[in-house]
Amino acid sequence: ASDVPPLSEAEYARVDDLYARNFDTDRDDGMDALRTSVAGDDIEEAGLDKRAASY
Repeated sequence: ASDVPPLSEAEYARVDDLYARNFDTDRDDGMDALRTSVAGDDIEEAGLDKRAASY
């Protein structure tokens, strides 16, 4: 990344615009049932183990 030039003013403006519009994403994408809390409280409440699987 050190070889990449800094963003131009136009690029910064574009990022700001996208951020303000939530990058044109719709949070109601039907995937809420698969999302979990950051701390994993919902996983533990469901009686599941939140440790990474080992193979």
